[in-house]
Amino acid sequence: MWLSHPEFPNAVRDARDSPVDLSNAMAKFVEKARVWNKEVFGKLFHSKKRVVARLRCVQTALSTNPNNFLVDLEKELRVEFTKISKLEEDLWAMKSRITWLVKGIPVFIIPRRWSVEEETNSLA
Repeated sequence: MWLSHPEFPNAVRDARDSPVDLSNAMAKFVEKARVWNKEVFGKLFHSKKRVVARLRCVQTALSTNPNNFLVDLEKELRVEFTKISKLEEDLWAMKSRITWLVKGIPVFIIPRRWSVEEETNSLA
């Protein structure tokens, strides 16, 4: 999950840049990875709500006053929503695997992509 995120290599590079021994480098990496994880994935659900709200507003505006700017903005927001949904799916799959490994409880998640329409309809 982390490896698929575009900002993760920067977090690794930042931790690796200072010339220290291996144990200090590992400790520094662990700390940077924890902070990065909290900042990036801790805001995942908030980001999804924000994108859905913006999409709802753009779609409402498009229904009353269609223009090219709003069409382009809707496309960008749909792409962002798809990326966030993929990260969320990866997060839940990882949590499921961890639960299974730690507690021995098989938790099966059926992968299903949520569409923007389903999300906006469920929030309406």
